[in-house]
Amino acid sequence: MQFCQTMAPNRSTAILCLFFLLQLSILQARSNDPSCPIVHPDCDCEKSNGGHDIWCPDRREHDFQIHIKVRQAWIRCNPNKNLNEDDLMLTMRSIQLQVTDSLAIETCPILSVPYSNLVKTLNITNLKELRIFHTNTRNQPLQGGLFRDLPSLTALKLQNLFTIEYDPNTFEGLESLKTLSLSGRDTRSIPQTLFEPLINLEYLDLFESGLKEVPEGLFANTTKLKYFSLSGRGIQRFPPKLFEPCELLVSLSLKSISLPEGGIPTGLFDNNAKLRNVTVYGSGFEHAPDRLFENTSLEVFEWSLLRCLSSCNISLGDFVKNVRTLKEFSIQRGFGTNLTISETFFANCTKLRRVEFVNVGLHVVPNHLFRDNYDLEHLDLTANALKDLPDMFLHSQTDLKYLDLSGNNLVNISRGVFSSLRDIRELNLGGNQIAHIDSQAFFAMSKLETLNLTGNQIAFTDETIPEWTSLTKLKYVDLSHNKLTFSSIPDEWRLQMTSLKFLNLSYNAIGSVVDASSLNFLSNSVQMDLRRNNISGLDFRHALNLPIQMQRRDTEQHRINLNKNPIKCDCHALDLAKFVRHELSNKDVQSWYEIQANDVQCSSPPENTNEAFDALPYEQFYCEFPSSEFDEIIDCPEHCQCYYSPYNQMSYVNCKDKQLEHIPRNIPALPNMSVSLNLGGNNLTTLTPLDETFQTGSISILDLSNNSLKTLAAQDLPPGLLQLSISNNFIQTFDVDTLTLFKTLIKIELGNNQFECSCDSKLLIQFSRRYQNLVNDIENVTIVCDGVPRPILDIQIHELCYDFKSDIVNIALPIVIIVLIASILALICIVKQDIIIIWIYSQPRLRVFFSEDLMDRDRPYDAFISYSNEDKEYVEGNLVPQLESNSDIRYKCCIHCRDFNIGLNISEQIKEAVDNSRRTIIVLSKHFVKSSWCEEEFNMAHKRKKVILVVYGDLPDKDDMGVLLQNYLKSYTYLKHDDPWFWEKLKFRLPHRGSPRNPFSRKRRTVDQVQLIESNLNGQRNQAFEGSNGTIFVTQTTPNSTNTNGKSLQPVSA
Repeated sequence: MQFCQTMAPNRSTAILCLFFLLQLSILQARSNDPSCPIVHPDCDCEKSNGGHDIWCPDRREHDFQIHIKVRQAWIRCNPNKNLNEDDLMLTMRSIQLQVTDSLAIETCPILSVPYSNLVKTLNITNLKELRIFHTNTRNQPLQGGLFRDLPSLTALKLQNLFTIEYDPNTFEGLESLKTLSLSGRDTRSIPQTLFEPLINLEYLDLFESGLKEVPEGLFANTTKLKYFSLSGRGIQRFPPKLFEPCELLVSLSLKSISLPEGGIPTGLFDNNAKLRNVTVYGSGFEHAPDRLFENTSLEVFEWSLLRCLSSCNISLGDFVKNVRTLKEFSIQRGFGTNLTISETFFANCTKLRRVEFVNVGLHVVPNHLFRDNYDLEHLDLTANALKDLPDMFLHSQTDLKYLDLSGNNLVNISRGVFSSLRDIRELNLGGNQIAHIDSQAFFAMSKLETLNLTGNQIAFTDETIPEWTSLTKLKYVDLSHNKLTFSSIPDEWRLQMTSLKFLNLSYNAIGSVVDASSLNFLSNSVQMDLRRNNISGLDFRHALNLPIQMQRRDTEQHRINLNKNPIKCDCHALDLAKFVRHELSNKDVQSWYEIQANDVQCSSPPENTNEAFDALPYEQFYCEFPSSEFDEIIDCPEHCQCYYSPYNQMSYVNCKDKQLEHIPRNIPALPNMSVSLNLGGNNLTTLTPLDETFQTGSISILDLSNNSLKTLAAQDLPPGLLQLSISNNFIQTFDVDTLTLFKTLIKIELGNNQFECSCDSKLLIQFSRRYQNLVNDIENVTIVCDGVPRPILDIQIHELCYDFKSDIVNIALPIVIIVLIASILALICIVKQDIIIIWIYSQPRLRVFFSEDLMDRDRPYDAFISYSNEDKEYVEGNLVPQLESNSDIRYKCCIHCRDFNIGLNISEQIKEAVDNSRRTIIVLSKHFVKSSWCEEEFNMAHKRKKVILVVYGDLPDKDDMGVLLQNYLKSYTYLKHDDPWFWEKLKFRLPHRGSPRNPFSRKRRTVDQVQLIESNLNGQRNQAFEGSNGTIFVTQTTPNSTNTNGKSLQPVSA
C-alpha cells in the first residue's frame, strides 16, 4: 500500500495499483505444490491419493479435474456444468501428461473427432489403455474411425454409456487391441461387422442390457478370442454358428439372460474344443439340448438360476453327458424351482470331483445318478426338498470327502446310505427332520472329522443311540437344536472319540443334574457347548470320589459353556460355584475343565431367583430340610423354616415374626453343624426353656431382637456363642458375668434397649468404649436419663457415679511416669556425662552454655603441635587445616616448619613455643618416639601439664618410649586419630570458646583461676638469649604483640 501511495500520482491510479497487487497476492496464494508434474497458471495443484490433483481453473469452481499417478491419468468433467467438446480440447492444450500408459475420461462429452487428437494434445506418446465412462451425452453415435491412430492401444473400455449407436467402423485401426469392454444402457443392436478390425482381440465383455440379438458372423474375424462375457436380458437366441470362428475360446460367461426354449441351438459349441469354463446367471439352459458340451474340454460349469415368481418345474436334459473332462458342476439359487434330473445326467463324466445342487427344489436323487463318478469328492445338496435317500446313490463314491445334505426334509438315515463312504471327512445333516438314525449308519466312516446334526428331532436313548466306535477321528460334533434329554454324556463319546475338539449340545432338553464326571473326555481340550438346556446343576460327588489314578491330569482343560441354563442355586450347586470361581478344594478335578457361567441366573430357591450365579455369595447356597440328604429324618419346628448351608457348615432355624411367647421345642441340631437360631420379632420374655429343648452347645448365632426381654444373664446363653442380637428389647442392665461373656463374641447388637441412668451402667459404658468395634450397632446403644435416650459413647462415668480410686490413679500414674523418665535421663547423664558434654560443645548453637577459658588467654597460640617430620603429611595436610580453616572454631596453631625462626637455638624455640601456647598437641607415633627433638618437646610440655596426646597409627612399643612418656600414658587418657568422635573431643580439650558464664564450666574455671594467678606471678619475667652475632636479646611476653611469635625482641648490650 505504501508503494502504491508513493508511486501513484492520483487516487484512481492508486486504486488500480492496489487492485493489481491484490490479484498478484491471490495468484501467489494458490495452493500449487512445487512437486506437481504440471504447472499451469490457471489451475490449482495439490497432492492426493498417491499422486496429484489438478483443478482447472480452481478447486471450488472447476471445470475439469485431472488426477495423475505413476503412468496413469484420469480426466473428469464437472457434470454440473454444460461443457462441450471444444471446452475439453481448449483446456487440455496446456496440459502435458507425457509418460502415461493409461488414460480415463469420465462424465465428458463423446468426441466427434478421433480420440488420438486429444491424446496428441496431452502429449501422450504410447497410450496402452483408454477408458471412457459415464458420458453426459445421449443418443450420440460413435463415429467411424473414432479410435484410429492409436497404434499402441491394447485395452479399450467404454462403460456405463447412455444410449448410443455403433458405426460399423467405430473400431477401425485397432488391430493391436486385445481387451474390449462395452457397457451400455439401452443399446438395441450392434452391427455385424463391428468387431471385424479386431483381429487380435482376446477378451470381450459385452454388457448391453438392452441388446435384443447377437448378429450372425459377429465373431468372424475375432479368431483369437479366448474370454467372452455377455449380458443382455432381451436376447432371445444365439445363432447356431455364432462361436464357430472362436476355436481358441476358453471361458464363456452369460449374465442376466433369459433364453426361451430353443434359444440354445444344437451344436452351438461343436467347434470350441478348448472351452473349459462356462458360467451362467439366468435361465435358458433348462432347455439346453443333450450333449451340448460333448465336443468341448469343459471342466467347470456354474449356473445360478433366477428367482422363480411361481412354481417352476425344470427337467434338465443331459447337456453335460459324455463330457469326460468335467470336474465341477454347480446349480444353485433357484428359489421356487422344482428341479428334476435323469440318472444319465452325469453319464461318462469320469473326472467329476465336485457337484452342487443348492436350493433348486430337488425332491428325488436318482439311485444311479453318480454311478460313473468314482472320483467324486465334494457333494452339496443343501436346501432342497429331499425326504429320503436311496441306499445305492453313493455306492460308488468311496473317495467322497464332503457331503452336505442340510436344509432338506430327511426323517430317517438308513443303514446302507453311507456304507461306502470310507474316506468321508465332513458330513452335514443339519436342518432336517431326522428323528431316527440306524445304529450302523456311521460305521464305515472311520475318517470322519466333522458331523453336523443340528436342527433335527433327535432324541437319543440308550437303545436308539448310533454306534460311535469307529469315529475315532471325529473332531467336531454339532447336535444343537435337537431333543436330547440324557443326564450324562454317553461313554462312547467320552472314551472312544479320542480326537474330539468341539461338541455342541446347546438348545436341547438336557435336564436335571448332570454328572460332572461324565464331562471328562479322554481327548484333550474339548470345547462343549451346553447353553440353553434345562440343566439345574452339576453333581461333583462322583468326580471328587474318583481314585487318583482315574483323575485327569492333562495341562489343557476342557471348556464347558453352561450359560442360559436354569441352575438351581441350592446347596447342591456349591461345588459348581466354587469350580466356576477356581476355588474347588480338589485341584485335580479343578484342572479338568474351564466352566463358563457368566450368563447364568439362578432359577431357585425363591430368595436367589434371578441372581447372577457367578456372583452369589457361598452362604446363600443352601437347602431346606427335612431333606433326603440325611440318613435320619430331622423335622423342623412348627411355624419355622429350616435350611442348611454346606459352605458355613451351619443349619439355620428361622422362627422370626411368628408371635411366639415360648421358645419352640425340638429345634433340630444337624450332625457336625452349628446352628443359627433366629427368634427375632416375637413376644419372648425369658430364655429359661432354651437349655431344656435344644443342644445349646451347637448354637453359634442367636437372634433375640425385637422381643420383650427385660433381663439377660450369662447362664441363659449357650456356650460357644459367636454372634448375639438382643436389640430392641427392654433390658436395663447387665451383670459382670454377662459382659465377660460378651467379650468372647465376634459380633453383638445391643441397640434400642432401656439401659438405666445409674452407676449400674458403668460396666456397660466401659465395655462399649473398649469393644465398640465388637458392637455392630454402637450408634443405637443409648442410656435413658430423665426419660431422654443419650448415646452411650457421649456419657462420662462420673455423670453416673463418682470414682475416688479412678481419680487417684489418674493423678498418680502420670507423676510416677514423669519421675521414672526423669530418673532414667539423670542416670544416662551421669554415666555418659563426658560424651554428652562433648556433644553439646560440638554444636555451635549450644556453645553459649560454655565459658571461654581465662587461663593463658594472653598467649598468642592456642596450640603448639609437636610431631615427627615423617608424619608431616597428616599434620600439615589434615590436622592443621582442619583446626585453622575448616573448623567452626578457628584455632591458631604453632608448628616448627612454619613458625620457628631460622638461625635460632632450637631448644630455646621449643621452650618458647610451649610457653606461648595454651595447649601442646603431641602427635604420638612410631616416628615420634625415635626423634630426640620430639622427646624434648614432650618433656617441656609435660612440665606445664597442658598436653593433649593424639596417637597417630598404632601405639608405639613401650621399649621405644621414654620413662616420662610411659608414665604419662599410664596416668592420662589420649586420643586416637581414627576415633569417630576425634574432632569433637580434640576441640573440647583445646581452649574453650563461649560465654563468660555457663552451667558446665564450674570446675574447669576454678582450675584456670589458680593457673592464672601463678602465671601472673611468673609469666612477666624477662628472658634473655644470645644471638648468633653475640648480641643478647631479651624476650618479654606481651599479650598485645602483633609479631608472628607473640613477643617483642629487644637487643641488650653485652
